[in-house]
Amino acid sequence: MSFNETHIKVESLFNILIMIDEQNSILKQDLDLDLGQIFRLLLMQSKIIFLIIFLGTALGIINYITSERVYKINSLLQIYSNQSPIMPTGSYDFVLGFSNTADMENINSLYKSRSNLLDVIKIKKINIYSEFDKDFINHLSVKNLPEGKAIEFNIQFFENYYEVSNEDGFFLKGDYFQFVQNEDLSIELIKPFSLETDEVILIYSNPEDTYKKFRNEIKVNTSLTSRNYFNRNSGLIEVQINTKNSKEGIDILNYSNELFINNNIQIETENNRKAISFLDERINEVETELNRAKNNLKDF
Repeated sequence: MSFNETHIKVESLFNILIMIDEQNSILKQDLDLDLGQIFRLLLMQSKIIFLIIFLGTALGIINYITSERVYKINSLLQIYSNQSPIMPTGSYDFVLGFSNTADMENINSLYKSRSNLLDVIKIKKINIYSEFDKDFINHLSVKNLPEGKAIEFNIQFFENYYEVSNEDGFFLKGDYFQFVQNEDLSIELIKPFSLETDEVILIYSNPEDTYKKFRNEIKVNTSLTSRNYFNRNSGLIEVQINTKNSKEGIDILNYSNELFINNNIQIETENNRKAISFLDERINEVETELNRAKNNLKDF
């Protein structure tokens, strides 16, 4: 290979390297230009991005503040069998002796029975809606209200009496602490000293409708604490209710538990009374037979 040919090849290779270097420089400049444009674009759009973040945060805060709170109220009861030699221990809301015909598996049906829950609805006025506490209502009942219907009352408080009206106008007038009624309504109110208003709107629903809804809202879970035969009726009852008013929910749950316990005590008392009556009768029969046997022995 001649010197000229070698020189030409080296020169060509050098030119190629120069071209590659120039292309890399161009690419680097383009990349720097693109990154710079992106950065400038972000700076220009920063106000929009900040506005989007601010709106999202504000909407989240507003939704948290305005959304209705739902409280989960729990209560724990311990049931122990009267046949069990072990007394209940631990910290529970209620402790209940259990010796009637129902067992732990039937607790849910007993607690949520129609008569039990209707009593709770009536006493705690669950079927009556009011923006205020319902402590001023001693009694309120609408006669012959069809299922699926609700009626709205406007109650206006005066110094010594109150007036009840509905959409049709004047409905009823009554004195405080006095039971009054007409063909459609029976009511007894106390003077509401704690209210900051002299006019209240009440919405009354049929208790049967409220029972169907309330039965689904209240949850009763049972668990056996032991598999021992003598402790088969012992265990724990967890009662849960979801409510938007924590104070009212606690009040309702406490009353439901107390009502269930009192009903159970009444059943136990009646069973014990029957057992004692049966024993008394048997004692009299045995005593009569024993006297007859003594007389027969003397005659013999």
